[in-house]
Amino acid sequence: MKSNPERKLVKNYARAFAPATVSNIGPGFDLMGFPLFDLGDIVEVTVNDLSCSRITDIVGNTTLSKELEKNTAGAAVKSFLDKHAPGEFVDIVLHKLLPIGSGLGSSAASAVAAVVAVNALLSKPLEIKDLVEHALDGEVVASGTRHGDNVIPSLVGGVVVISDPVHFNYFKFDAPEDLIVLTFHPHVEIKTSEARAMLPKMVSVSDSIKQTAGAVTLITGMIKGDYTLLKAASSDFIAEPFRSKLIPGYHEIKFMASSSEAIAMNISGSGPTSFVFFRTLEDAGLFIPKIENVYDKIGLGIDINISKINNTGAQILEVR
Repeated sequence: MKSNPERKLVKNYARAFAPATVSNIGPGFDLMGFPLFDLGDIVEVTVNDLSCSRITDIVGNTTLSKELEKNTAGAAVKSFLDKHAPGEFVDIVLHKLLPIGSGLGSSAASAVAAVVAVNALLSKPLEIKDLVEHALDGEVVASGTRHGDNVIPSLVGGVVVISDPVHFNYFKFDAPEDLIVLTFHPHVEIKTSEARAMLPKMVSVSDSIKQTAGAVTLITGMIKGDYTLLKAASSDFIAEPFRSKLIPGYHEIKFMASSSEAIAMNISGSGPTSFVFFRTLEDAGLFIPKIENVYDKIGLGIDINISKINNTGAQILEVR
């Protein structure tokens, strides 16, 4: 690293992790989300002495572009450095641990991990809330629009509700401590941009009222830890009726969930991943064979994960 005392990047290397997310949470379309444990992406940044930032490696994926502005991690880093450390550049290594088009906030996780890592190189790192705009600049590369229901939960942790979707103001609260989240990801890809394009341009007054009622009930249930109210997560009158058609086996599994110990089930983000809420690990474990049987009959691979809600969000793993 250069020994220029005016440099704003005073550290040479940082590595950060950003977790996968469940967004919408049923009726909270584009406004709600929470992160999971264990699943996520890792980004490494190393200061270089060149005249440009560059993506030097993408581990775990051969299809993503290494062109800076066409990659969510690269675009996020560029946005951050252009504003906060102009004239300084880094090499980026993306460890792409999440599948593309999974409905788990894959593109958001890359962007968030990137800005958290590069922020750690500053002499005075920014507050987490100030990283949102740069992560959004990265995530938009994949989704085509700026929406924060994956980016913000991955960044800050907890259950996030976006109170102003124009300026991305939000509030967060910790999830019920014992709530279990089972996610299952059928091995099909659904691009966020395509999933958004199939949504209706207009929503009826009746559906709008039901959607609002569901969202308010869900938030109340999360805050109070009232699992009866969390049943509202199964309701969605905007996205689920359309996006569920893209997910093999979805309706069969949701029917089974409604007659089991599951609290609620719905699509995570754009899909194909879906989430199911349970009260206990035992209940979640008993539901796994039912999901596997459905996809065995379909002949489709599937990944299943059980987690609690991650109230921490993105983390620095190493900085030097």
